[in-house]
Amino acid sequence: MDGKKTGMKTFAVASGKGGTGKTMLSANLAASLALDGRPVTVLDADLGLANADIAMGLNPEVTLKHVVRGQAELKDTLIEGPAGLRLIPGGSSVAELAGMGTDQIIGLIDRVKQLCRPDEWLIIDAAAGIHDTVMAFLTSADEVCLICTPDPSSLIDAYATAKQLGRLRPTLPIAVIVNQTDSQRHGVLVFERLKLICGQFLSTDLRYAGAVRRDDGVVAATRMRRLILLEDPSNPAAQDIEDAAGMLFHHRLPDRRDDNLIDKFKAAFKKTA
Repeated sequence: MDGKKTGMKTFAVASGKGGTGKTMLSANLAASLALDGRPVTVLDADLGLANADIAMGLNPEVTLKHVVRGQAELKDTLIEGPAGLRLIPGGSSVAELAGMGTDQIIGLIDRVKQLCRPDEWLIIDAAAGIHDTVMAFLTSADEVCLICTPDPSSLIDAYATAKQLGRLRPTLPIAVIVNQTDSQRHGVLVFERLKLICGQFLSTDLRYAGAVRRDDGVVAATRMRRLILLEDPSNPAAQDIEDAAGMLFHHRLPDRRDDNLIDKFKAAFKKTA
């Protein structure tokens, strides 16, 4: 896939459990696209606990809550965010949203795509877990980006998510970003462990899309409702996110000085080719 070709591209960002940094990464990855001159819209698809607007430092007046209640049109929810990206904000603790069925979700996604440009990138920040509503969003995408951490419970939940996706849509490409790692090598090793488990028990294949190191700067930026990619581009985690965006959206290896690390990346790519 070449990110410079025309045609809408839809990525759904998922996690098997909460606390993986999924929304933070969704927002920063979208900002990376916007900084690269790509039109990009983020759909906050966490229908029960939406918080993409908080991650981006936005205060939307109209959200999906108003749409499902018939108080606004979907186009009215669009709000400009950091780096010029657009956000369709969800709503927290809204029963009508949390109770949406699969058919309603499919209809919502179709309406969102109609609002996007033909060459737009649509990033769907899905809720954690494997509920039917979550799967409806994930299986609507061209590719799913699965976020996990080195924590064993996160890997188990990531495996469960990959298993469910493989059952519902066997040919759906799944990329993996490992967040909160000690190092890039640590991220590669965690990914290889997850890939090995999936290879033993599932027919689902995984593509490595990078690792993001644990860094206090990310925590500080998140608390200030700012994106680390914009707040401190030289931060190690911000550089990791930029590299991950290149691998995720453009299948481009990061430009690293560590030849051994590059070999590790290349090996991971070959295993997922």
